[in-house]
Amino acid sequence: MMIDRAIASLTPMIVSHVVLSLPEVDALCTRAARGANYSWGISEECGRAVSWLAAERFEWAPVLLRRLNGPRGGGVVPKPKNWDSDGPVCALYAGTTLADFAALPEGPGRDRVEIGRVHDPLLSLPFVAQAATITGQTLSCYLDGTLWAHVSDQALHVLVPDMSNMTEALLAVEPCIMSAPLAVTSSQATSDITKQNYAALSAIALRMTVPATAESATRAGGTKSDND
Repeated sequence: MMIDRAIASLTPMIVSHVVLSLPEVDALCTRAARGANYSWGISEECGRAVSWLAAERFEWAPVLLRRLNGPRGGGVVPKPKNWDSDGPVCALYAGTTLADFAALPEGPGRDRVEIGRVHDPLLSLPFVAQAATITGQTLSCYLDGTLWAHVSDQALHVLVPDMSNMTEALLAVEPCIMSAPLAVTSSQATSDITKQNYAALSAIALRMTVPATAESATRAGGTKSDND
């Protein structure tokens, strides 16, 4: 009887979460971003970025859901030291741009770069890691002027964990000369997500599919006869 009660007490904890491998996180988030009308390129970058966050043990699902359902923000124009934008920028757009320009004068390879205000800045962190790999150095991230994290190609040190949940902040990235290399961080191969968040992301992902119709069933979406 005591064993049955113990199992019963654990059952809600077991069934309330889904355990995903990192490739499954990548695939789910790619489809969800595409279902939210991001381009295929940004959607694929989103999948890779979120799987990086999952490996680093961040609670990624609520942030991604907020981003997919939130404002896309304005455009951003990379320039040395200070980027131009016409309002807060989506972290996925800002992050992919940062990685693209990492080794150029507009990137953080030599000087501090003020990227501007960013929606859900946690999603920009994987791209800072890409930039660190490209430039071969440790990069420091600042949110609203406060040092948030150090990132290298193999290590991550978050100094203010609570800032990872910020919905909007001024993001700046600069090269950092460390007195000693960052300790290499261990990553995990799976990630937990609540069933509620999994269902919400899956529902967004379904938007990328074409609704079934009688014509699609008989002609697989074609408008001409398939008889040769």
